Amino acid sequence: MRSGGNVMPRIGRDSVATATEILLNKIENYEIKSGDVVSDAEIAKELGVSRTPVREAMMLLVDNGVLERKRSKFIVSPIHLDDIIEIIEVREAIEVKVLEIILNKDRVSLEFLENISELQKKLRENIMVGNLENIFQCDHEFHQILFEAAGNKRFLDINHRINLQTQRTRWLTQLTPERFMETYNEHEQILAALKKKEIAQVKDAMLLHLKKTKENYTSIFSNEKIFNMVTSLYNEM
Repeated sequence: MRSGGNVMPRIGRDSVATATEILLNKIENYEIKSGDVVSDAEIAKELGVSRTPVREAMMLLVDNGVLERKRSKFIVSPIHLDDIIEIIEVREAIEVKVLEIILNKDRVSLEFLENISELQKKLRENIMVGNLENIFQCDHEFHQILFEAAGNKRFLDINHRINLQTQRTRWLTQLTPERFMETYNEHEQILAALKKKEIAQVKDAMLLHLKKTKENYTSIFSNEKIFNMVTSLYNEM
C-alpha cells in the first residue's frame, strides 16, 4: 500500500484486532455505556491509526450484537436478559456436542487434563483474593480448552462470537460473588467426568453448569434495585 506525506501505521488485521480489543475493553469497563454513541474518529486518534480499521472493528461488533448501527451512528447495544438467555441456550447445544467429540475421538490426554487442573488451581487462587479480571479469564480459558480439544473450527468461531457478546455481562456477576466458587465446583465436576470418560455424566455436568449460570443472571436482573445501583455506579465512572 502506498502512502502520501503523512505516514499512518499500516492498516491490516492487527490494527482491526487492536481496535476491536480497545472498544471491547471500553465497553466492558463501562467507559462507553449502553446507548452511548461510539466515535470512530476518537478511537482512531487514540490508537494513532486511520479510521478505516476502527470502522472495520465497529462493523464486526455490530455483526456480533455489541454495537448497533442507527443511520450513520454506532451505538452501544443495551444488555437484555433475553439476549443472555439465548446465548446460554446456544452454549448448551454446542458445548455438550464439544464434550461428546472430545470423548468419542479420545482426546482426553494427560496433558489436556493437566492443563485444566492447572487452570482450576489458578481460578481458585483468584477467587480467594477476589481478582475479578483473572477469575473471568480463567473461566473463559476453561471453556476455550474444551473447544480447542474438539478441534472443530466452526465451533471455535461460534465460541469467539459468543465471547465478544458476553465479555461485558460477566462483570454483572460481581453482584453474586458466591457464584464464583460455585463455578469452580461445577468445573471440577466436569473435569471429574472427563477423567472417567463418562459421556452421559460429563454432559449432565456441563448442562448443570450452564443451567446455574442462566439462573444466576436471571436472579441478577430480577433484583432491579441492585442491578440499577451497579449500572448507575458505572455510569458515573
